[in-house]
Amino acid sequence: TLVMNSDLRGTLHSDVVDEGPSRSRRCLRLIDWGRMENRMSPRVWRREDFDILASSDCLFARKFDPQVDAAVIDRWIRRLDRATDGADAAS
Repeated sequence: TLVMNSDLRGTLHSDVVDEGPSRSRRCLRLIDWGRMENRMSPRVWRREDFDILASSDCLFARKFDPQVDAAVIDRWIRRLDRATDGADAAS
């Protein structure tokens, strides 16, 4: 309440929910609830979902499981390593 009534109001992230069929965005987390038969648990992200993950403006994603698909995790690690290497080279 204090922040919403202050000059800092414009600096807050909106807790928007993407009304798309398969994804929700809360607190910058990308969670896929829509493609599961049992919607009590989120779907595990897989390698074929990488473009969805990479194009999202979310900072976090749930849920990953190396027992289901370790390749998507490995691909993120490689991407982050390249980004870090590029940042080191630029400094």
